[in-house]
Amino acid sequence: MAFSSETFVFGVRDCKIAKLTDESGSSPIYDTSKDVPGIQEFKVKFNISEKELRGDDQILDVRTTIDSIEISANHAIISKHVLAVMLGGSATLSGTSPNRVETYTLNGDDRPNYFKIEAQVVEVNDVGADLHFVCYKCKVKDHDMGAKVDDYYTVSFTAKAIPCQSTDKAFFRLVGNETAQPIT
Repeated sequence: MAFSSETFVFGVRDCKIAKLTDESGSSPIYDTSKDVPGIQEFKVKFNISEKELRGDDQILDVRTTIDSIEISANHAIISKHVLAVMLGGSATLSGTSPNRVETYTLNGDDRPNYFKIEAQVVEVNDVGADLHFVCYKCKVKDHDMGAKVDDYYTVSFTAKAIPCQSTDKAFFRLVGNETAQPIT
């Protein structure tokens, strides 16, 4: 069977984020990736601006640009390390077993970081293939977590992706691999 350039998308298997540390060179540089645990849903929405040229009582031309991309995700498990990448702040571990304590702290002067996000889908048309959604420079817009009685509470967030300022103006990629590749 030939590798297909078209595919259905079923489920999401993995998602990772990494803090953007530098984008001044030929390509962006990131810290070590952190797993977004229990990923359940990953969405990409293109924010498009439209301008119309009118004349002679009609539309003569339309120009559109992709201004930004909005990413939204739901995941099942809170990760203090993911919070530190997205929102700023720090995750620390203290003590020794069985009295260890892991704490996420967000100070008043902490600010959200830019980060790369990548989600992997392994249920695609071709057996053994996968599909990756990648945004290279994102900043969180909102984040929701909590708890409720007698049910699971899922964590959700949205982020805005914009083009990198490095020579490689990476913005968004949709990558299909004939042989599935893990997120690094």
